[in-house]
Amino acid sequence: MKSACNSIVVLIPAYNPTSRLIEVVEGIKGQRTYPFLIVDDGSDENSRAIFETLERMAEVTVLRHAVNLGKGAALKTGFNYVLLNHRDAEGVLTVDADGQHHPSDAIRVQEMFESSHRQSLVLGSRSFTGTVPLRSRLGNIITKYVLFLFSGLFLEDTQTGLRAIPFSLLRQYLSISANRYEFELEALLLARRMGVKIETLGIKTIYENNNASSHFNPILDSLRIYFVFLRFSISSFLSAALDFSVFSLTYLISQNILVSVLTARLLSATVNFIIGKNFVFKSEEDFEREALFYTLLAITLLCLNFLFIKILNDFFGINVYVAKIISEVSLFAVSFSIQNSFIFVKRKKD
Repeated sequence: MKSACNSIVVLIPAYNPTSRLIEVVEGIKGQRTYPFLIVDDGSDENSRAIFETLERMAEVTVLRHAVNLGKGAALKTGFNYVLLNHRDAEGVLTVDADGQHHPSDAIRVQEMFESSHRQSLVLGSRSFTGTVPLRSRLGNIITKYVLFLFSGLFLEDTQTGLRAIPFSLLRQYLSISANRYEFELEALLLARRMGVKIETLGIKTIYENNNASSHFNPILDSLRIYFVFLRFSISSFLSAALDFSVFSLTYLISQNILVSVLTARLLSATVNFIIGKNFVFKSEEDFEREALFYTLLAITLLCLNFLFIKILNDFFGINVYVAKIISEVSLFAVSFSIQNSFIFVKRKKD
Protein backbone atom coordinates (compact mmCIF):
# COMPACT_ATOMS: atom_id res chain seq x y z
CA MET A 1 0.00 0.00 0.00
CA LYS A 2 1.49 3.33 -1.01
CA SER A 3 1.93 6.08 1.54
CA ALA A 4 1.63 9.86 1.29
CA CYS A 5 4.47 12.33 1.77
CA ASN A 6 3.34 15.94 1.60
CA SER A 7 6.47 17.36 3.22
CA ILE A 8 8.44 16.73 0.01
CA VAL A 9 7.69 18.22 -3.42
CA VAL A 10 8.89 16.28 -6.46
CA LEU A 11 10.30 18.69 -9.06
CA ILE A 12 10.94 17.57 -12.65
CA PRO A 13 12.41 19.99 -15.23
CA ALA A 14 11.48 18.92 -18.76
CA TYR A 15 12.45 20.07 -22.25
CA ASN A 16 10.85 18.32 -25.25
CA PRO A 17 10.17 15.19 -23.18
CA THR A 18 9.02 11.85 -24.54
CA SER A 19 6.27 9.72 -23.02
CA ARG A 20 8.93 8.49 -20.59
CA LEU A 21 8.12 11.56 -18.48
CA ILE A 22 4.59 10.24 -17.90
CA GLU A 23 6.05 6.87 -16.94
CA VAL A 24 8.43 8.55 -14.49
CA VAL A 25 5.56 10.36 -12.74
CA GLU A 26 3.31 7.30 -12.73
CA GLY A 27 6.15 5.10 -11.46
CA ILE A 28 6.77 7.33 -8.45
CA LYS A 29 3.06 7.95 -7.82
CA GLY A 30 2.55 4.18 -7.82
CA GLN A 31 4.77 3.87 -4.75
CA ARG A 32 4.16 7.08 -2.85
CA THR A 33 1.94 10.15 -3.11
CA TYR A 34 3.79 13.43 -3.48
CA PRO A 35 2.87 16.87 -4.78
CA PHE A 36 4.46 16.98 -8.26
CA LEU A 37 5.80 20.08 -9.96
CA ILE A 38 6.68 19.78 -13.66
CA VAL A 39 8.46 22.69 -15.35
CA ASP A 40 8.02 22.80 -19.13
CA ASP A 41 11.20 24.58 -20.20
CA GLY A 42 9.95 25.96 -23.54
CA SER A 43 9.16 22.61 -25.17
CA ASP A 44 7.84 22.48 -28.74
CA GLU A 45 4.33 21.53 -29.87
CA ASN A 46 5.22 17.83 -30.11
CA SER A 47 5.25 17.67 -26.30
CA ARG A 48 1.95 19.45 -25.76
CA ALA A 49 -0.07 16.26 -25.34
CA ILE A 50 2.37 14.94 -22.73
CA PHE A 51 2.02 18.03 -20.54
CA GLU A 52 -1.77 18.05 -20.98
CA THR A 53 -1.86 14.45 -19.76
CA LEU A 54 0.22 15.36 -16.74
CA GLU A 55 -2.01 18.34 -15.90
CA ARG A 56 -5.00 16.01 -15.64
CA MET A 57 -3.25 13.92 -12.97
CA ALA A 58 -4.00 14.49 -9.29
CA GLU A 59 -1.34 16.37 -7.29
CA VAL A 60 0.49 17.48 -10.45
CA THR A 61 1.15 21.13 -11.31
CA VAL A 62 2.72 22.17 -14.63
CA LEU A 63 4.62 25.45 -14.94
CA ARG A 64 5.79 26.76 -18.31
CA HIS A 65 8.59 28.81 -19.83
CA ALA A 66 7.72 30.53 -23.09
CA VAL A 67 11.20 29.72 -24.41
CA ASN A 68 13.93 27.29 -23.45
CA LEU A 69 15.95 28.86 -20.62
CA GLY A 70 17.97 25.87 -19.45
CA LYS A 71 17.78 23.19 -16.79
CA GLY A 72 19.07 25.49 -14.06
CA ALA A 73 16.45 28.11 -14.87
CA ALA A 74 13.71 25.44 -14.83
CA LEU A 75 14.88 24.22 -11.42
CA LYS A 76 14.90 27.77 -10.06
CA THR A 77 11.38 28.35 -11.37
CA GLY A 78 10.34 25.25 -9.43
CA PHE A 79 12.17 26.31 -6.27
CA ASN A 80 10.53 29.73 -6.41
CA TYR A 81 7.08 28.14 -6.76
CA VAL A 82 7.74 25.86 -3.77
CA LEU A 83 8.88 28.81 -1.65
CA LEU A 84 5.67 30.69 -2.47
CA ASN A 85 3.12 27.89 -2.53
CA HIS A 86 4.49 25.01 -0.40
CA ARG A 87 5.82 26.85 2.61
CA ASP A 88 5.13 23.86 4.83
CA ALA A 89 7.36 21.64 2.68
CA GLU A 90 10.65 20.51 4.19
CA GLY A 91 12.45 19.73 0.98
CA VAL A 92 12.38 19.16 -2.77
CA LEU A 93 13.15 15.92 -4.60
CA THR A 94 14.46 16.66 -8.11
CA VAL A 95 14.16 13.93 -10.75
CA ASP A 96 15.17 13.92 -14.42
CA ALA A 97 12.45 13.66 -17.05
CA ASP A 98 14.13 11.09 -19.31
CA GLY A 99 13.75 8.00 -17.14
CA GLN A 100 17.37 7.83 -15.95
CA HIS A 101 16.16 7.44 -12.38
CA HIS A 102 14.27 4.34 -11.30
CA PRO A 103 11.20 5.19 -9.15
CA SER A 104 12.43 2.97 -6.32
CA ASP A 105 15.70 4.91 -6.24
CA ALA A 106 13.82 8.20 -5.99
CA ILE A 107 11.96 6.81 -2.96
CA ARG A 108 15.23 5.60 -1.39
CA VAL A 109 16.83 9.03 -1.80
CA GLN A 110 13.79 10.65 -0.20
CA GLU A 111 13.92 8.17 2.71
CA MET A 112 17.62 8.88 3.27
CA PHE A 113 16.75 12.57 3.30
CA GLU A 114 14.10 11.90 5.94
CA SER A 115 16.60 9.96 8.06
CA SER A 116 18.92 13.01 8.02
CA HIS A 117 16.05 14.98 9.59
CA ARG A 118 15.69 16.80 6.26
CA GLN A 119 18.95 18.67 6.82
CA SER A 120 21.34 16.95 4.38
CA LEU A 121 21.62 17.37 0.63
CA VAL A 122 21.20 13.78 -0.59
CA LEU A 123 22.45 12.79 -4.03
CA GLY A 124 21.47 9.70 -5.99
CA SER A 125 24.89 8.60 -7.21
CA ARG A 126 25.22 6.55 -10.40
CA SER A 127 28.05 4.01 -10.54
CA PHE A 128 28.73 4.46 -14.29
CA THR A 129 29.30 0.75 -14.77
CA GLY A 130 28.09 -1.34 -17.67
CA THR A 131 26.95 0.27 -20.91
CA VAL A 132 27.38 4.00 -20.38
CA PRO A 133 27.70 6.56 -23.23
CA LEU A 134 31.31 7.72 -23.59
CA ARG A 135 30.38 11.41 -23.22
CA SER A 136 28.66 10.70 -19.89
CA ARG A 137 31.43 8.50 -18.52
CA LEU A 138 34.28 10.79 -19.61
CA GLY A 139 32.51 13.98 -18.54
CA ASN A 140 31.82 12.62 -15.07
CA ILE A 141 35.39 11.38 -14.57
CA ILE A 142 36.88 14.76 -15.46
CA THR A 143 34.38 16.77 -13.44
CA LYS A 144 34.64 14.73 -10.24
CA TYR A 145 38.42 15.05 -10.12
CA VAL A 146 38.36 18.74 -11.01
CA LEU A 147 35.78 19.26 -8.24
CA PHE A 148 37.97 17.39 -5.78
CA LEU A 149 41.07 19.35 -6.83
CA PHE A 150 39.38 22.71 -6.31
CA SER A 151 37.08 22.06 -3.35
CA GLY A 152 38.22 18.89 -1.60
CA LEU A 153 34.75 17.44 -2.20
CA PHE A 154 34.90 13.99 -3.81
CA LEU A 155 31.67 12.74 -5.39
CA GLU A 156 31.27 9.81 -7.74
CA ASP A 157 28.44 11.55 -9.61
CA THR A 158 28.67 15.34 -9.80
CA GLN A 159 25.91 15.83 -12.35
CA THR A 160 23.18 13.62 -10.94
CA GLY A 161 19.72 15.11 -11.29
CA LEU A 162 18.28 12.95 -8.51
CA ARG A 163 18.66 15.10 -5.41
CA ALA A 164 16.79 15.62 -2.15
CA ILE A 165 17.28 19.28 -1.25
CA PRO A 166 16.56 20.84 2.17
CA PHE A 167 14.06 23.70 2.14
CA SER A 168 16.72 25.95 3.71
CA LEU A 169 18.78 25.78 0.50
CA LEU A 170 16.05 26.81 -1.94
CA ARG A 171 16.19 30.55 -1.33
CA GLN A 172 19.98 30.51 -1.62
CA TYR A 173 19.78 28.51 -4.85
CA LEU A 174 17.73 31.30 -6.43
CA SER A 175 20.77 33.56 -6.08
CA ILE A 176 22.86 31.36 -8.41
CA SER A 177 23.20 33.14 -11.75
CA ALA A 178 23.85 29.96 -13.79
CA ASN A 179 20.83 28.79 -15.79
CA ARG A 180 21.94 25.63 -17.58
CA TYR A 181 23.70 22.40 -16.64
CA GLU A 182 26.44 24.23 -14.76
CA PHE A 183 23.78 25.20 -12.19
CA GLU A 184 23.98 21.75 -10.59
CA LEU A 185 27.71 22.07 -9.98
CA GLU A 186 27.30 25.62 -8.65
CA ALA A 187 24.60 24.25 -6.33
CA LEU A 188 27.01 21.68 -4.89
CA LEU A 189 29.66 24.31 -4.25
CA LEU A 190 27.09 26.61 -2.64
CA ALA A 191 25.83 23.84 -0.35
CA ARG A 192 29.44 23.15 0.58
CA ARG A 193 30.06 26.81 1.41
CA MET A 194 26.91 26.91 3.54
CA GLY A 195 28.10 23.95 5.58
CA VAL A 196 25.25 21.66 4.49
CA LYS A 197 26.16 17.99 4.82
CA ILE A 198 26.24 16.24 1.44
CA GLU A 199 25.35 12.53 1.45
CA THR A 200 25.24 10.08 -1.44
CA LEU A 201 23.24 6.96 -2.12
CA GLY A 202 24.13 4.48 -4.85
CA ILE A 203 21.44 4.16 -7.55
CA LYS A 204 20.99 2.27 -10.80
CA THR A 205 22.64 3.63 -13.93
CA ILE A 206 19.98 3.74 -16.66
CA TYR A 207 20.69 4.89 -20.22
CA GLU A 208 18.24 4.12 -22.99
CA ASN A 209 19.19 4.39 -26.69
CA ASN A 210 22.68 5.59 -25.72
CA ASN A 211 21.05 8.50 -23.86
CA ALA A 212 19.77 9.95 -27.15
CA SER A 213 17.02 11.91 -25.39
CA SER A 214 19.53 13.98 -23.41
CA HIS A 215 19.81 17.66 -24.36
CA PHE A 216 23.30 17.92 -22.87
CA ASN A 217 25.77 19.41 -25.36
CA PRO A 218 29.15 17.73 -24.67
CA ILE A 219 31.14 20.81 -25.74
CA LEU A 220 29.10 23.89 -24.83
CA ASP A 221 27.60 22.56 -21.61
CA SER A 222 30.93 21.11 -20.46
CA LEU A 223 32.51 24.53 -20.98
CA ARG A 224 29.75 26.11 -18.91
CA ILE A 225 30.34 23.59 -16.12
CA TYR A 226 34.09 24.15 -16.06
CA PHE A 227 33.59 27.92 -16.16
CA VAL A 228 32.73 27.56 -12.47
CA PHE A 229 36.39 26.72 -11.91
CA LEU A 230 37.63 28.88 -14.78
CA ARG A 231 36.48 31.99 -12.92
CA PHE A 232 38.85 31.14 -10.10
CA SER A 233 41.63 30.19 -12.53
CA ILE A 234 41.37 33.56 -14.31
CA SER A 235 41.36 35.41 -10.99
CA SER A 236 44.36 33.44 -9.79
CA PHE A 237 46.20 33.92 -13.09
CA LEU A 238 45.76 37.70 -12.98
CA SER A 239 46.84 37.83 -9.34
CA ALA A 240 49.76 35.48 -10.00
CA ALA A 241 50.89 37.59 -12.96
CA LEU A 242 50.86 40.69 -10.75
CA ASP A 243 52.55 38.80 -7.93
CA PHE A 244 55.30 37.44 -10.18
CA SER A 245 55.92 40.81 -11.82
CA VAL A 246 56.25 42.63 -8.50
CA PHE A 247 58.34 39.79 -7.04
CA SER A 248 60.72 39.83 -10.01
CA LEU A 249 61.14 43.60 -9.96
CA THR A 250 61.65 43.75 -6.20
CA TYR A 251 64.11 40.83 -6.21
CA LEU A 252 66.01 42.41 -9.09
CA ILE A 253 66.48 45.53 -6.96
CA SER A 254 66.88 44.03 -3.48
CA GLN A 255 68.19 40.49 -4.11
CA ASN A 256 66.17 39.57 -0.99
CA ILE A 257 63.61 36.75 -1.30
CA LEU A 258 61.67 37.64 1.86
CA VAL A 259 61.25 41.32 0.97
CA SER A 260 60.27 40.40 -2.58
CA VAL A 261 57.68 37.82 -1.45
CA LEU A 262 56.18 40.23 1.11
CA THR A 263 55.87 43.13 -1.33
CA ALA A 264 54.41 41.00 -4.12
CA ARG A 265 51.95 39.17 -1.88
CA LEU A 266 50.63 42.38 -0.28
CA LEU A 267 49.56 43.75 -3.67
CA SER A 268 48.41 40.49 -5.28
CA ALA A 269 46.45 39.31 -2.22
CA THR A 270 44.50 42.57 -2.13
CA VAL A 271 43.58 42.23 -5.80
CA ASN A 272 42.79 38.53 -5.41
CA PHE A 273 40.48 39.16 -2.44
CA ILE A 274 38.48 41.83 -4.29
CA ILE A 275 38.11 39.67 -7.43
CA GLY A 276 37.38 36.53 -5.41
CA LYS A 277 34.66 38.11 -3.30
CA ASN A 278 32.88 39.91 -6.13
CA PHE A 279 33.51 37.76 -9.21
CA VAL A 280 34.53 34.20 -8.31
CA PHE A 281 32.44 33.38 -5.23
CA LYS A 282 30.00 36.32 -5.60
CA SER A 283 29.76 36.62 -1.84
CA GLU A 284 27.46 39.14 -0.15
CA GLU A 285 28.39 38.09 3.37
CA ASP A 286 30.18 40.08 6.08
CA PHE A 287 33.16 41.95 4.59
CA GLU A 288 35.13 42.27 7.83
CA ARG A 289 34.91 38.56 8.63
CA GLU A 290 35.93 37.48 5.14
CA ALA A 291 38.77 40.04 5.03
CA LEU A 292 40.10 38.79 8.36
CA PHE A 293 40.09 35.12 7.37
CA TYR A 294 41.47 35.90 3.93
CA THR A 295 44.32 37.84 5.56
CA LEU A 296 45.13 34.81 7.72
CA LEU A 297 45.10 32.61 4.61
CA ALA A 298 47.30 35.09 2.72
CA ILE A 299 49.83 35.14 5.57
CA THR A 300 49.88 31.33 5.70
CA LEU A 301 50.34 31.04 1.95
CA LEU A 302 53.01 33.74 2.05
CA CYS A 303 54.99 31.74 4.63
CA LEU A 304 54.62 28.54 2.62
CA ASN A 305 55.52 30.38 -0.56
CA PHE A 306 58.70 31.78 1.01
CA LEU A 307 59.59 28.38 2.49
CA PHE A 308 59.10 26.54 -0.82
CA ILE A 309 61.18 29.06 -2.75
CA LYS A 310 64.02 28.91 -0.20
CA ILE A 311 64.05 25.10 -0.20
CA LEU A 312 63.94 24.83 -3.99
CA ASN A 313 66.62 27.52 -4.39
CA ASP A 314 68.98 26.64 -1.53
CA PHE A 315 68.79 22.86 -1.51
CA PHE A 316 67.99 22.00 -5.12
CA GLY A 317 69.68 24.90 -6.85
CA ILE A 318 66.54 25.85 -8.78
CA ASN A 319 66.44 29.37 -10.20
CA VAL A 320 64.51 31.74 -7.91
CA TYR A 321 62.02 32.72 -10.63
CA VAL A 322 61.34 29.08 -11.57
CA ALA A 323 61.00 28.20 -7.89
CA LYS A 324 58.44 30.99 -7.52
CA ILE A 325 56.31 29.55 -10.34
CA ILE A 326 56.52 26.00 -8.93
CA SER A 327 55.46 27.27 -5.50
CA GLU A 328 52.45 29.20 -6.86
CA VAL A 329 51.21 26.25 -8.91
CA SER A 330 51.55 23.92 -5.90
CA LEU A 331 49.43 26.20 -3.68
CA PHE A 332 46.79 27.00 -6.33
CA ALA A 333 44.22 24.27 -5.55
CA VAL A 334 44.80 24.59 -1.80
CA SER A 335 43.90 28.28 -2.00
CA PHE A 336 40.64 27.64 -3.89
CA SER A 337 39.55 24.87 -1.53
CA ILE A 338 40.10 26.99 1.60
CA GLN A 339 38.42 30.07 0.11
CA ASN A 340 35.44 28.03 -1.10
CA SER A 341 34.97 25.99 2.08
CA PHE A 342 35.92 28.38 4.89
CA ILE A 343 36.20 32.02 3.80
CA PHE A 344 33.54 32.97 1.25
CA VAL A 345 30.94 30.86 3.06
CA LYS A 346 27.25 31.59 2.73
CA ARG A 347 25.47 31.32 6.04
CA LYS A 348 22.10 29.60 6.28
CA LYS A 349 19.13 31.92 6.33
CA ASP A 350 15.61 31.03 7.43
